[in-house]
Amino acid sequence: RSPSRGLGDVYKRQILGAVTTAEEGLAKVVRHQPDLLVVSEGLERGCGVELTLQVKRDHPRTRVLLLVSRKASCSRAREAIAAGCDGVLRDAGLGAGGELAAIRTICHGGQVIDRSLEDLWRRQVDTIPRLSQRELQVLAGVARGDKNQEIAKRLILSVDTVKTHISRLLVKLSARDRTHATVRAL
Repeated sequence: RSPSRGLGDVYKRQILGAVTTAEEGLAKVVRHQPDLLVVSEGLERGCGVELTLQVKRDHPRTRVLLLVSRKASCSRAREAIAAGCDGVLRDAGLGAGGELAAIRTICHGGQVIDRSLEDLWRRQVDTIPRLSQRELQVLAGVARGDKNQEIAKRLILSVDTVKTHISRLLVKLSARDRTHATVRAL
């Protein structure tokens, strides 16, 4: 990290640490406020995509390069990009020199997507579930970070009705939780 907080010369950077869990990664980001976070999709505990989402939300100036495994689905790469990830590379290609070029591109404000993921992206077309107008309104509240009570008040609904809409959204979007539903919707 340079004193001016610029993202200039990659060679003048230092590595601030290595961690194996999402919790440790977030703690390092909070403490050091790095210019660049390189994170693996598969952590010992936690998820690299979820860590990316949290870092990009709370520390938007930190650029993120996500490394995904061969088995990573295209939807995971899409989630990373939706989370604001600045680059996604297959970890199988590391050591061939492409990662340094990717880091340079990201540090200079660009975005990098591994070519093999670009091909998958073009070939795979997910069916987009039909969401009702009310589900979209509830989802917008979830995306803003509103609690169920706040969404209910804004939309003039009962809290139970909001909970029902959220349950339906989770099913329709094949999401684990509210955050995941927001990412999937994006």
